[in-house]
Amino acid sequence: LDYRGLDYHRAHTLLELLNSSLAHISAPRVVELGVYEGECSARLLIGHATMRWLGVDRYSDTSNDMSGNRSGGEILIHARGSLSKWIGRRRAQLLVGSTMVAAGAYSGGSIDLLFVDADHTEVGAAADLASWAVFMRPGGI
Repeated sequence: LDYRGLDYHRAHTLLELLNSSLAHISAPRVVELGVYEGECSARLLIGHATMRWLGVDRYSDTSNDMSGNRSGGEILIHARGSLSKWIGRRRAQLLVGSTMVAAGAYSGGSIDLLFVDADHTEVGAAADLASWAVFMRPGGI
């Protein structure tokens, strides 16, 4: 894909991985930890017509709002609006809660692409990776 002249977003890199390294999987399972407003999630769902997406985010009022003036509930409302075309259908699911609790309850099958962006600390990211790695398909990203 050629993104010259376009507003590049991290979703483009994830889509490139889905369309190259995981192209042999007809309906890849993607788990996104840390959905925030759902912008990256929506770009993924628009950009890959067959992927199955699960997003997990706490949306607590103690979460770090990048704008500094919205509650977790307000950010969740924004995310649900961004993802309304897909949420509640077979293709996409948004879980509100801890990534660790979600990992403990996960039963969705092998994950092809895990995007860790929830807790922006080294310890938090390592804990998410450890909790979710057991669900990764061999050769998953």
